[in-house]
Amino acid sequence: MSVGDIVFVPQDSTLAPEAGTIQEGKYQVHVTAGLQQVHINASREVPGKTWRNSSGDIIPLREDYVPARYNLQTELSAENNADKKNEYDFHLTETSAPD
Repeated sequence: MSVGDIVFVPQDSTLAPEAGTIQEGKYQVHVTAGLQQVHINASREVPGKTWRNSSGDIIPLREDYVPARYNLQTELSAENNADKKNEYDFHLTETSAPD
């Protein structure tokens, strides 16, 4: 199952960001009106790689695979209108290749 996170960060810094989970390419988030910067993140297990956490448990190593241009250095935005239903599809044209 493909799972990620989407965060809408208002241009108005007095407002809090709104976030939701992306499952199989779909998400639903209540977002305040106005211009929003959009950040999309997702991670996946790295086949055959593990690490030991602070409790001593061996767990699968995970890697982020969405390029920075969609999150830390996002190029995505959305203008949310309070007077209508807003729907946004973000088509990510590239992903980071696994090592």
